[in-house]
Amino acid sequence: MKKTLVLIRDGALVTVCSIIGLILSFVIYVIAFMYFEKITNGNYYFVTPLRLIHGIVWLILGLVLYKTKIIDWLKASILTISVATFLISAGVTLYTKPIFTTISIFLVLTISLLALLRKGRKWYHYYALILALAAVMSYL
Repeated sequence: MKKTLVLIRDGALVTVCSIIGLILSFVIYVIAFMYFEKITNGNYYFVTPLRLIHGIVWLILGLVLYKTKIIDWLKASILTISVATFLISAGVTLYTKPIFTTISIFLVLTISLLALLRKGRKWYHYYALILALAAVMSYL
């Protein structure tokens, strides 16, 4: 019984923290967007670089934090946030070329899955990739 409760708790923590993190990521992007919109007086040449930099920064942050000694379920949540944010930024940037969007989603998720399998991570890390894919599909 206790093992079942731990599984439920870990899954719930990964889900809730992932959702909060994705919201935080979006809020940070919107604040940066509003700032650059204000200083460029409505000239939107900054949108694509901002979007890509935002996604790449989250991906790098996720990779760095994944190597630390923080709580394991929190690492899984960070995996969701970083992978989803990167894929969403890449997908929105490549919206005119859906085949490249699909290929990039497939490649990033496959590489992430293979890395998790190689390291023998717990089940909720794989669940985190499913949450990331769900976030990407709902946004795109």
